[in-house]
Amino acid sequence: MRKEKMKKPVKIKKAIFLTLFIFAVFSISESQATAEEFQRNLKLGDVGDDVKELQIFLNKSVDTQIAVSGVGSPGNETRYFGSLTKASVIRFQNKYRIDVLHPIGLSYGTGYVGEMTLDKLNNLSTVSKSQNGNSEDQDHQTSISTNSVGNTQIKTPDSIPKVFSVSPERVKRGDVVTVLGENFTSIGNTVYFRFGEIEASFGNLTSSDGKTLSFVYEPPNVKTMSKDELMALPPYILSQITGPLEKAGGSIDDLVDPYRNLKNEEELSEFMENNGRSFSELYDPFHIAVENSNGSVESLQPLVSGLRKLEFGGGQTSMFGKFLSSIKLSFQKLIPEAVALAPYGGFNVGMVLQCTCGPGYLTFMTDFSNSGGTGLYWIYPGFRPISGNPRISGFYVGKFIRGGQCAMNAGPSCFTITANMPVYPWGESGQGGY
Repeated sequence: MRKEKMKKPVKIKKAIFLTLFIFAVFSISESQATAEEFQRNLKLGDVGDDVKELQIFLNKSVDTQIAVSGVGSPGNETRYFGSLTKASVIRFQNKYRIDVLHPIGLSYGTGYVGEMTLDKLNNLSTVSKSQNGNSEDQDHQTSISTNSVGNTQIKTPDSIPKVFSVSPERVKRGDVVTVLGENFTSIGNTVYFRFGEIEASFGNLTSSDGKTLSFVYEPPNVKTMSKDELMALPPYILSQITGPLEKAGGSIDDLVDPYRNLKNEEELSEFMENNGRSFSELYDPFHIAVENSNGSVESLQPLVSGLRKLEFGGGQTSMFGKFLSSIKLSFQKLIPEAVALAPYGGFNVGMVLQCTCGPGYLTFMTDFSNSGGTGLYWIYPGFRPISGNPRISGFYVGKFIRGGQCAMNAGPSCFTITANMPVYPWGESGQGGY
């Protein structure tokens, strides 16, 4: 009897020890699992619990939130990687482009969660967890980077660049531009001038006080269609351009080499005034972005107007190198995907013409929803889609109206091409469209 009573405490101790051991092993394995939350590459169409975790993580920040309400919004995350998630991933990649995009030679997010994006997601999660024990980064409050001596630096939202104003507010080639703001680094700053598909960058800028960046303005190179590419447009699109052109007494050469009969800006200004236009219309309004090792920021409103690159007396025609070589072949490839964009939207092929006698430029968008969206779009001054990158071709959705007027100069006079106009909200598929 005494021996049997002696055995019970031993059995209880063994059971307790075994329970504690199992709990410890489980805790360690769970800790290791959460330390690497995101382990596989993710893309549009993927399904899984890690997709839901990705959505939860992205919803922690207003900058990368999947949606404000409904499917994908905080508390309504799903296991499906759809267009909303892709758009959110792009915003995340752009937010941390120095760590995610620049090392692989990219300047804008792709929406594909690959090695660099996975590393950033896991790093943010690890840093946040070490600070407050949370598995997700609260509003992506921190990010990490390693300097040349291997020290880890923690960055907070207070260190992200800020842009307040630009001086002067109107510039032309050779003018010194000064950007005023905060959190500029002593070296390695880049300033971007952005208006729709037009972009100019000014890199390797220094700042002695962290509040000013100065550089010499150089107009951006604008890639438009060549003569052959214009002639390859669908006939109904081409007729929208050549009809008014011929009535004005001009030729297709006026479109691809618009200032060949003029010698300088003075002659162009006089020509435009004689046609009821103003030379000031050739100053494009630019949103300003600043990027450095602390992060990046872009102004919500245009802050500066920059004069375009003007070539007189038969300058070289700018080539639209990225334009698809065969429009008909492109249509065949795009039809199966574009149908999903009904009732509004289509594939934005890219810039067609810059409005050489007025503001803005023309793009060409295909549309297979029978909503009348196929055709030319006039991108007007200050336009900025609510999502997506207008500097690349891609799917865009949103409402539009007729009445856009792109003013072109042809021979002795200016003429206008009527086109659709995008109406807010307008942006990449899955964000802000109808």
